[in-house]
Amino acid sequence: MSVLLKTANVVGFLALVAIAVFLILEHFPSSNSQNISQNATNSTETYLMPEEFTFGIWFLIFPLLLGFIIYQWFSSADEIVVYSISYFFFCQAVLNVVWLILWGLAFYLIDAIIQVAIFLLFGIIYFNLTTHSEPKGLFDNLLIVYPFSMLTAWNLYVLFLYFWIAIPAINSIPLTVVALAFLSISGLYIVDYYGEKGKKDNIFPVSIIWILVGIAVKNVETMPVYTTALAGIGLIVGGIFRNWFTFSTDWYSSFRFIETGGEYGPSYRNFRTEEPFGQSGRYMPELYDS
Repeated sequence: MSVLLKTANVVGFLALVAIAVFLILEHFPSSNSQNISQNATNSTETYLMPEEFTFGIWFLIFPLLLGFIIYQWFSSADEIVVYSISYFFFCQAVLNVVWLILWGLAFYLIDAIIQVAIFLLFGIIYFNLTTHSEPKGLFDNLLIVYPFSMLTAWNLYVLFLYFWIAIPAINSIPLTVVALAFLSISGLYIVDYYGEKGKKDNIFPVSIIWILVGIAVKNVETMPVYTTALAGIGLIVGGIFRNWFTFSTDWYSSFRFIETGGEYGPSYRNFRTEEPFGQSGRYMPELYDS
């Protein structure tokens, strides 16, 4: 099963690369060409469309995914690949191929519905990686957790974007503001409330920030959209800094005994084999030192 699964992941990665190349060629036609692409992302402007630089996130995602495709063949990645990623990555690649075919036929509403399934598959992978798996080192985080965090955030965004393209009636300023508020709250929720203390995911919210920056730059003259995007950026950045500050202060208070022998912070757990505290919260050497 492991070899078949990893081979399927390779096929899924190659399919994603092919789709990305096609979309880039369609979205950024040659400046010397006289033919303007009729791709919906070119012919239909929406309030959720970001500046073109935003799509540069793929130049970071793809190298990390390539690293994942290589790293998955090492025994150290077996558990996390088999039990957390499983065949979900391959399934989304198949759906992406179907999506691309329908996109070329201008079946945008069906594509938007397919995007719901694609997002759910990435959401399952993200949930598994952040709740059921324990990354064992730098490579687990860098080559598995980080790219799938970015992919989940990106697919949440394009889920809205494709519906905005498919149904022009919802491409309005009020609904766009609601969508941006949802994206912002999602980013804040991940950094502030999702996951264990000290193991918060900052990659997902940073990806949302990047998307909001692109939307803000694109809609600088549409004040409600622009200000909502900026507010979302500020909200998520504040959550990230608050998370880092809390982690830093808890870490410092946990190790105060090294220098001062003072009280411990709330994040201190199991310094040796048990928690060496009395009800006062102070270290009790007479109970644990021999």
